Amino acid sequence: MPAPAAAPDEIGEVTVSEFQARLAELPASEPQLFLRKLAEALALRQPFEVRVTFLNRLIFHPGERWVASSTPVAVLQGLCQSDALASAAAIDTIDDKDALARAQRLDMPIQPLEAFLWTLMLVARQNVPILKPSETTFP
Repeated sequence: MPAPAAAPDEIGEVTVSEFQARLAELPASEPQLFLRKLAEALALRQPFEVRVTFLNRLIFHPGERWVASSTPVAVLQGLCQSDALASAAAIDTIDDKDALARAQRLDMPIQPLEAFLWTLMLVARQNVPILKPSETTFP
């Protein structure tokens, strides 16, 4: 999977189809479980929630092209770089009408899906330094 052609601090975008295509290029030696689970859920084109811990969640709405997250980048980095950690993440489809209300109720900021996938790819490819727990937001 070639890394996006920008520095880690630059903002870019990756569409869902580009994200899925790049996953197919991942070397078998790299952790892939979280990214593959995410790609499968995105392919369904239905809103879904990823529960990492009780407090760390992500809500995706592929149809409306947004994601809401209460999950620090450092936690996502761990999920992308460790299949053992990724195996604990649960992904559940949620009602289309409930997705936005759920994100708002949980006070999760909404961001464009393509920008989130770009950041996730950078994190997964270890093109960003190991983050400190205090570095909890996306660019």
